[in-house]
Amino acid sequence: MGTPNLVKILDQETGSFQRIDNVWRPQHLFLPIQTQTFVKDMNRRYALVKASEEEFKTLERSSFYLKSVRHLEFILRRAKYVRLANQLAFGQAVANFYTVYGNILRYLKIDQARGHLQPV
Repeated sequence: MGTPNLVKILDQETGSFQRIDNVWRPQHLFLPIQTQTFVKDMNRRYALVKASEEEFKTLERSSFYLKSVRHLEFILRRAKYVRLANQLAFGQAVANFYTVYGNILRYLKIDQARGHLQPV
């Protein structure tokens, strides 16, 4: 029994994957302008929360917030490092970044509802 469908799949994907250290990585998932836009947006959001570290320290969940800010920094560095070489890892880093950032926003909203956030 032959495997014509499997051969067809491999033929179609030839050139769309790069082989590095026996690991197949898809190429051309993101355009360069898309990756630049993601990195720029993540930098902007990270800068906002990094600048607010002193305010995070005053909150009940300060350890969560500070740990999340450090995690964002790590994820952002990873995204910049793998941006061109490994688009799957870049996509995962982007998803992780926005997940952590979203968790920060969710808990800030809860703290705001509890009256822990005060405008100047």
